[in-house]
Amino acid sequence: MSAGYTNLGETLRNHIILIHLNEDGSLDEDFGGFVSPQSSADAVGLVATPGVAVFNPLVADGGFAEGYAAVQLSDGSWVTTGYGGATAEATPSTLGFKTTEAPDLVSFRVHGKELDTSWGSNGSAVVQSEGLSGLASAEERGRLLVALPNDRTLHVGYFGGIPSVVVLDSKGQLDTSVSEDGILALPNDTVSAQFFGAAVSPDGQHVALTTNNNEGGARLVVLDLVE
Repeated sequence: MSAGYTNLGETLRNHIILIHLNEDGSLDEDFGGFVSPQSSADAVGLVATPGVAVFNPLVADGGFAEGYAAVQLSDGSWVTTGYGGATAEATPSTLGFKTTEAPDLVSFRVHGKELDTSWGSNGSAVVQSEGLSGLASAEERGRLLVALPNDRTLHVGYFGGIPSVVVLDSKGQLDTSVSEDGILALPNDTVSAQFFGAAVSPDGQHVALTTNNNEGGARLVVLDLVE
């Protein structure tokens, strides 16, 4: 699986693109094969291609979506992480989100040949800090994710401009069994960089988080996993 994004122009903005290949490098005809919403395909002449999924449900409110990683769950579906905007600037959301002031963490789920509209809210899991006080900014980013027990997913990056971990449950909702809001903010006085990497230990008991480099150096955090 390859996860990324493609720019469809000033109005449609960035859409996530997933490409799934077979062992021999050919496109997997049992995956993807859609551009969602269809208006995006019509506007730029995109042709649906089996093995490729292109989507951005947030385009309804002028939002955008970028993908940086995807993991497979027990039922064979794929969950993404990345960042984007639930809405365009100063635009109310028709999808139940806050108006985007800075990038939001966005996650989607693709099952076979369809975008899973039961994920998050109508197919979009958007994590936002807009309107919250005491944070460094309203910026969220998803850089990498790992699968956890019970089809939960752990997304690393930023929340409110603070290096953080976001845990979603099997339905794309914030997992409040991890914390009261499903978010673990992990600030540091020396290294302010966001988390970029994550890996589960071979025994499944721990997850290691790493930052990208900045003037303060790099940072490693190890968390215990509990089912």
